[in-house]
Amino acid sequence: MKYVINADDLGGYEAVNKPIIDLLKEKVISQSTIMVTFSEFYSEAKELVFQNNLQDSIGVHLSLTRGRPLTDPIKRTPFVSDKGYLYGKYLDSKIHYFYIKRKIRKAIEIELDAQMKKYISDGYTLMHFDSHGNIHAYPSLYKIFSRVAKRNGFLSTRLPYNVHTKNPLLNLLKSKVIKNFRSNFKTTALLTYSIKEAIATKPTDVFELMTHPGSNEPNETENIRLIRKELGMPVSFKNL
Repeated sequence: MKYVINADDLGGYEAVNKPIIDLLKEKVISQSTIMVTFSEFYSEAKELVFQNNLQDSIGVHLSLTRGRPLTDPIKRTPFVSDKGYLYGKYLDSKIHYFYIKRKIRKAIEIELDAQMKKYISDGYTLMHFDSHGNIHAYPSLYKIFSRVAKRNGFLSTRLPYNVHTKNPLLNLLKSKVIKNFRSNFKTTALLTYSIKEAIATKPTDVFELMTHPGSNEPNETENIRLIRKELGMPVSFKNL
């Protein structure tokens, strides 16, 4: 069985940097994705990554909802608060899950391009991307993420949550997202954040387990160790 264990949010919170690096060093998880929008936490995470020669195991965790933006145009959109922080209130609207105005989309593209270029210029080599809140798979946003990632040479990405729903229209939209991602990037057959679902996955299914070591989730690290023991060595997206 091939499967990926990715630790989200490296560089995004003070509490997560060391736990994620420790699990990478122990090969309990196979990769992590780093947020470049938090200068104070990001600097520490970057130092730990390169001290331990882990740059080939780090993708980028793109953010439009947390941290400080890297570019000016996004600051003139509803994605940035009065205090200058990226925040997710705009995307709480069901309308914006499906549709975003052209002017705002352009600002988003400029911001994502800057985050990807910072990741590349800082020396990480996995060339994998996902996003905070999985917004790269939103029907209103996936084409922007895909286009910018392709232009910058990224090789793999994460699927949407809950590929199959009870809503036929949503299933149709998600199928378009999945088709786009699979046409342009390496990805898996399934994304899950459930340990139980991961363990129950068929041996022929290639899946990604999304995890958050160091978070407030009780027993998160212990559960990650459990699945590693149960299913064997995970791989990174570059080895799919």
